[in-house]
Amino acid sequence: MISMYEIGDRVKDKITGFVGICDALSVFGNGITQYRVQAECVADGKPLDPVWFEEPQLELIDEQVIPSPDFDPPKFNFGDRVKDSVTGYEGVVHTIAYWLHGCIRYGVIGTVLSSHDGGVQMETFDDTYLELVAPTDEPPVAKKTGGPQRMASSIRR
Repeated sequence: MISMYEIGDRVKDKITGFVGICDALSVFGNGITQYRVQAECVADGKPLDPVWFEEPQLELIDEQVIPSPDFDPPKFNFGDRVKDSVTGYEGVVHTIAYWLHGCIRYGVIGTVLSSHDGGVQMETFDDTYLELVAPTDEPPVAKKTGGPQRMASSIRR
């Protein structure tokens, strides 16, 4: 897992000043990494809701305030077709999320549009319940986010 911060690090959002412990990180197939940050305080007798931030928006305050678990390599790759053994839901791996308690969860995009609203449906599953249906045809590669530099000069402003 390649990421700028580790689970268990204390981080700060550069925009809002929100500070907390990174208790999860999600890596998306398009190269984006997001971190879930849990504030270290209680308000009105309950913990504040955790907030998700993209990697460039955070800065490190303290390393490994809480020790990060040792994760096994992911069982599935981005683009693998998988099936949930409990529900039968089938789709393609889009996200791999690592959690402070050592769990790895996969975001799986269904291969059929939702009958409810016609949209794309993504569900998350623990790695222990997923089965490989077919591996991806493409080898995993680091993807860049792109932007104006990839457009023809006549299109750029």
